Amino acid sequence: ERAVAFRTDLVRDASAERRLVLAGARDELRALRLQQHEGMIAVDRSIAVVGMLVKHDLGEPVSVNPYFSHVQAGVESECRRRGLSLMFSNIEVDARNRPVMWPVMVSEQRADGLLLIGTFLEDTVDLIQRQVSRPIIMVDGYAPSMPIDMVLIDNAQGFSLGVEHLIRLGHRHIGLLGWMEDSPPGIWERMESYLATLKAH
Repeated sequence: ERAVAFRTDLVRDASAERRLVLAGARDELRALRLQQHEGMIAVDRSIAVVGMLVKHDLGEPVSVNPYFSHVQAGVESECRRRGLSLMFSNIEVDARNRPVMWPVMVSEQRADGLLLIGTFLEDTVDLIQRQVSRPIIMVDGYAPSMPIDMVLIDNAQGFSLGVEHLIRLGHRHIGLLGWMEDSPPGIWERMESYLATLKAH
């Protein structure tokens, strides 16, 4: 670690991109050294494979989701840091948000725990729970009546800040696209925050 930390000065003239790669490698080596010598990362050896499921609407083209790709990169980085393997799959859902076909990692229970990424509603989560006997964590999904850990976005705060920013710029006719009566809870939170922020001004 010391050699890496002090020898990066030799690449002062390298490209900015190369310096960033070297800095990242140096930081990873430091983290590994701390992990080995100070036991900073307690790894649960009962978990070796993390499964990551991203909801995909049946019939829609498969494309890279600009938001969830960053979430996936973060999950992959953390798994690498902890010495865990990561399995990824889309899960096709119909118009009612119900799985059309189970990915192999679910049907054959190949993962030791599942991350459900995206708007999985309670019915879908219940079906997944019945299919697997593994811990589940939801990311940007809602199942408030179920005993499942959730990582949620603060939709109300985010939308309020966005609308206030537009108002500060002098905009007075601010519209909202992407809301329907049967929208998931996160979209409702955005709509309610949008209306409340406009009303406050």
